[in-house]
Amino acid sequence: METSDAATLAADLRRYLEHKQTLFSPELSIALADVNTFTASILKQGWARTIAELQSHTNVRSAAPFIETCDAIIEHHLRIVKEEKDRELIRKSLFEAYVYLGGAEHVFEPPNEARILSFLKRHGSKGFAALFLSLHLFNVIRQEIEDKVRVTTPDQKFFELYMLRTEAVCRDIVTAALNVPGARLDQQWAAAVCTNIEKQLLLRR
Repeated sequence: METSDAATLAADLRRYLEHKQTLFSPELSIALADVNTFTASILKQGWARTIAELQSHTNVRSAAPFIETCDAIIEHHLRIVKEEKDRELIRKSLFEAYVYLGGAEHVFEPPNEARILSFLKRHGSKGFAALFLSLHLFNVIRQEIEDKVRVTTPDQKFFELYMLRTEAVCRDIVTAALNVPGARLDQQWAAAVCTNIEKQLLLRR
């Protein structure tokens, strides 16, 4: 259940976004399903073997620093996204999610398989999908409303507080949207989740 503060902010966001028909790239659900397949593979057979299988499709190196590995993995996920502006925003969100997964303090080291597996065992592929979608929803909304919010909230401290609250609301929206019947985290599931998110913010019927 939304708190009154969160409900007020969600209403603000709907007003800012009332002119929008969609929030997400049409290929986002395909990329998300690809991410789910990748993280499920890590859970099933480990990081090293999953990366080894990916090497036939990308230039990823198994002993490369994590930041370099991330770039190669993300480019693989983005292979079906056509529009450059969509690619850049999804790339940013995926990079933030993978850095969180691997640990920001370890990005220039080889991937820490134990840390990655620990996160995925605790939260599952669905948990990583939620992390990515929360980040992406916030990035999409921030890009859309930032200039408008600065006009009404010129004080930098209050602006940043507003954005922090917006980020928290994005997490709540994604958490609610994940409640889709079915156990398979495939493209159909991903599309349903994306639709649920847009319904909450765009008041689609």
